[in-house]
Amino acid sequence: PDNPLKRRLIRGSILGGKILAAPIVLCLAVVTGAVCASIGFPAYCCFMLVRQIKASRRKHRLA
Repeated sequence: PDNPLKRRLIRGSILGGKILAAPIVLCLAVVTGAVCASIGFPAYCCFMLVRQIKASRRKHRLA
Protein backbone atom coordinates (compact mmCIF):
# COMPACT_ATOMS: atom_id res chain seq x y z
CA PRO A 1 0.00 0.00 0.00
CA ASP A 2 0.98 3.60 -0.58
CA ASN A 3 0.07 4.68 2.94
CA PRO A 4 3.09 4.18 5.25
CA LEU A 5 0.88 3.46 8.26
CA LYS A 6 -0.99 0.69 6.45
CA ARG A 7 2.28 -0.73 5.17
CA ARG A 8 3.68 -0.82 8.73
CA LEU A 9 0.52 -2.43 10.09
CA ILE A 10 0.54 -5.10 7.41
CA ARG A 11 4.24 -5.87 7.91
CA GLY A 12 3.77 -5.92 11.67
CA SER A 13 0.83 -8.29 11.47
CA ILE A 14 2.77 -10.62 9.17
CA LEU A 15 5.75 -10.58 11.55
CA GLY A 16 3.46 -11.18 14.54
CA GLY A 17 1.87 -14.12 12.77
CA LYS A 18 5.28 -15.62 12.04
CA ILE A 19 6.38 -15.15 15.64
CA LEU A 20 3.21 -16.80 16.94
CA ALA A 21 3.40 -19.66 14.44
CA ALA A 22 7.07 -20.51 15.05
CA PRO A 23 6.60 -22.32 18.42
CA ILE A 24 3.60 -24.23 17.06
CA VAL A 25 5.58 -25.42 14.04
CA LEU A 26 8.52 -26.33 16.28
CA CYS A 27 6.26 -28.38 18.57
CA LEU A 28 4.71 -30.16 15.60
CA ALA A 29 8.19 -31.03 14.30
CA VAL A 30 9.23 -32.42 17.69
CA VAL A 31 6.03 -34.46 18.03
CA THR A 32 6.40 -35.81 14.49
CA GLY A 33 9.97 -36.85 15.21
CA ALA A 34 8.93 -38.55 18.45
CA VAL A 35 6.12 -40.45 16.73
CA CYS A 36 8.44 -41.58 13.93
CA ALA A 37 11.05 -42.70 16.46
CA SER A 38 8.51 -44.55 18.58
CA ILE A 39 7.27 -46.43 15.52
CA GLY A 40 10.62 -46.86 13.79
CA PHE A 41 12.76 -48.03 16.71
CA PRO A 42 10.70 -51.14 17.59
CA ALA A 43 10.33 -51.97 13.89
CA TYR A 44 14.10 -51.71 13.42
CA CYS A 45 14.72 -53.89 16.49
CA CYS A 46 12.32 -56.55 15.17
CA PHE A 47 14.01 -56.44 11.77
CA MET A 48 17.45 -56.91 13.32
CA LEU A 49 16.20 -59.75 15.53
CA VAL A 50 14.68 -61.61 12.58
CA ARG A 51 17.89 -61.12 10.62
CA GLN A 52 19.95 -62.50 13.49
CA ILE A 53 17.66 -65.53 13.88
CA LYS A 54 17.88 -66.29 10.15
CA ALA A 55 21.67 -65.98 10.22
CA SER A 56 21.97 -68.33 13.20
CA ARG A 57 19.69 -70.88 11.50
CA ARG A 58 21.83 -70.75 8.36
CA LYS A 59 24.96 -71.17 10.45
CA HIS A 60 23.55 -74.24 12.24
CA ARG A 61 22.32 -75.72 8.98
CA LEU A 62 25.75 -75.47 7.38
CA ALA A 63 27.59 -76.88 10.42
